[in-house]
Amino acid sequence: MGELSLKEDQRSDVGDASSDSSTNPGIAKRIRTLKKKLRDIAALEARKNAGEQLDPDQMKKIERRQELEDELEDAESSLTFFRPDKNNVMTASSGRMVSSALLFLSNPGTFQQAKTALANLQTSLVYCQPTSTALLTSVPTLYSLVDALWCRSLDVRILLGPIKTGKPLESLSGQPVRWILTESTPTEKSDDVVKAEAKLTLGFLSKDEPCEVVRIPRGSGPSSSPHPYLQPELPARFPHVVMGGTFDRLHNGHKVLLSEALVRTGNKLTIGITDGPMLVKKTLFPLIEPVDDRIAKLVEFLNDVDPTVKPNVVPITDPVGPSGEDPSMELIVVSSETERGADVVNASRASMGLPALQVYIVTMIPDKNRAANSPEEEKVSSSTGRIRLLGTLLKPPNPGVVERPYVIGLTGSMGSGKSSVSRRLQGLGAAIVDCDRLAHAAYSPGTECLQAVVREFGSEILDSDGSINRRILGGIVFSDPDGLSRLTDIVWPEVTRLAKAQIEKSESDVVVLDAAVLLEAEWDKLCHEVWVTMLPEEQCIARIMERDNITETEAKDRLDAQLTDQERMEKAHVALCTQWEEAFTQQQCEKAWTLLQERIRKSPGSQAATAPQTPHLI
Repeated sequence: MGELSLKEDQRSDVGDASSDSSTNPGIAKRIRTLKKKLRDIAALEARKNAGEQLDPDQMKKIERRQELEDELEDAESSLTFFRPDKNNVMTASSGRMVSSALLFLSNPGTFQQAKTALANLQTSLVYCQPTSTALLTSVPTLYSLVDALWCRSLDVRILLGPIKTGKPLESLSGQPVRWILTESTPTEKSDDVVKAEAKLTLGFLSKDEPCEVVRIPRGSGPSSSPHPYLQPELPARFPHVVMGGTFDRLHNGHKVLLSEALVRTGNKLTIGITDGPMLVKKTLFPLIEPVDDRIAKLVEFLNDVDPTVKPNVVPITDPVGPSGEDPSMELIVVSSETERGADVVNASRASMGLPALQVYIVTMIPDKNRAANSPEEEKVSSSTGRIRLLGTLLKPPNPGVVERPYVIGLTGSMGSGKSSVSRRLQGLGAAIVDCDRLAHAAYSPGTECLQAVVREFGSEILDSDGSINRRILGGIVFSDPDGLSRLTDIVWPEVTRLAKAQIEKSESDVVVLDAAVLLEAEWDKLCHEVWVTMLPEEQCIARIMERDNITETEAKDRLDAQLTDQERMEKAHVALCTQWEEAFTQQQCEKAWTLLQERIRKSPGSQAATAPQTPHLI
C-alpha cells in the first residue's frame, strides 16, 4: 500500500461526468487528453517557479493553459449519461451495456447455487445483498468464492450500505434490476413478497419495474445461524480512513480491500490512485488504464456498494501524500503484501508531529484460476489481469480497410522482440511483408531513392560497393531528430508504394506488415489491426547493446527517438510481450492467432479458409 498523495487541484469530484465513456468515447478521450496536458503544464509552471529556465516551446505550452481549461470545460459540459432502455443500462465508467440482477445472500453456499442460474441469465452485473451482519464481516471469504466459482467477466458487488444503516439504496449505476434471485420457495414467499423485500434494499424499485423472480436451491448451511468463521458484529468505525493502490481493471481482490475499508469507515474514505512515475515498474504498465478511467470505475463501485461513505479519490505520484499530513485520518487499510507502506506513512506523520495511523491489514485472496507455467501471480491481481490481456483484442478492428487479405500491422520498439513474434506468426500461417527489407530495397544501389539519400547525407555513408552503411547512417540520424525526419521523408513514401504492391499480390488470407515505424509512417492506415510488442525499457536497452555492439547511451538515444510503448498502445488492437520464457511468447502468439482466425471467420463476407496455411515470406 503506502501509495498516497497529492494536490488538491488534481482531485476528482465524486461522480465526475467527465470520466464517463458511455456517452461519447471520443469526448471522453479528449477530456483525458486535455487533463493530461494541463497536468503537464502545471509541472512546467512548477519548474519555472523553482527558477528553471524553460525553452520557448515549453513557454508556449504554459501560455495555452487558459485555452485548454476553457476547452476542457466545454467538453465536460457536453457529456450526458446514456440510459438506453428499461432493461439494459450503460454503466458510466465501463461503457458496457448491462442487465443487472439482485441476489439475496443468506450464506456462502448461496454463491454455488446461484452459479447455474446466473449463467442462464444474460447479465454481467450482480448486486449481492447479505441478509445478516455476520456475512457482512466476511467479505473476503465471499469475494474469494465469487472469484473461484464464477466467470470473471461477471461484475459482483456486495452491498454494504443497507445493512450498515437499515436504509434502502436510492440509486445504482446499473439500475434497473431485471432479476431477483432468492432461495425462498413460492410457498415460503410469493413473488410479490420477494419484490417487496427487494424494495427494502433498493428503494427505487417500483411495482412497474419488469423484475423477474428467479428461484435457486438453498445453499449449504442454515441461513438462520452464521457459519463458524463469521463474526456476529460489525467492526469499529473510524471517521476518516485512508488507503491507496493502482486499482487497474477493478477485480475481486480490489473489492475485498475496498469493502474492508468501507465497513470500517464512518464518514470519509480517501483513496490514492497511483499515477505517473509510480506506474513505470508495474508489470505491463503500458496496459494500465488511464487514471481518469480507473477513478471513474472506483467511484462508481463505492457509490453502489456504500453511498453512506463520502469517497475522496485522488491521483498520486508519491508513496505518502495526504496520509502523511492530514490530521483527520485515523486508520490506514493495507494489503498483506504492502504492509511496509503503512510504516512509511507513519514515519512521515511522525516527522510532521502527527499521531500514527492505526493499521488494518487485509489478506489478499488467492487466484484459483492461475495458469500453470505462466508468469501469473498466485493472488488475484491487476498484473495477472494484464498478462491475460496479451493476445486478446483490445478494441474493434479498423474500419474501411479492403476485406482481403486481412492485414496485421506489427510494430514495437527496438529490442522488443518484434522480429521474433513476426517469425512465430509466419510459422502459424501468416505472410510477412518486412518493411525493413523494403527499406533496403528502396535505397539499394542504382535506385533513385539511394541517390536522394546520398545527396542529403553525403557520400561518407556509402560502403565500397556503393551500398549504404546502415551503422554510419544510423549514427547520424538517431542522434539528430532533424536528420531522422530528413531520411524518412525520402524513404517512407517509397516503402509505402512497395508495401502496397506486396499486399495486393498476396494470395494469403493474413498478411503481417512488420514495421518498427508502422505508426510514425502512418502505415497502420493499410491495416485492419495493429499488434504491438512490448518490453521494459531496461531490457530493450540490454538487447540493443548486445545485438548492435553499442554503448548504453547510444542504445537509449535510439529508443528515445522512437515512440514509447504507451504511445503505441493508443493505437494497439493486440498487445504481446517477450519479457518471459520463449514458450510463453509462443503461447501468446498462438492465442492471438486463434482469436484472429475466429474474427476473420465471423467478419461479414469473409471467404477466409479455415485450413492451416503454408507459411511463407512475401
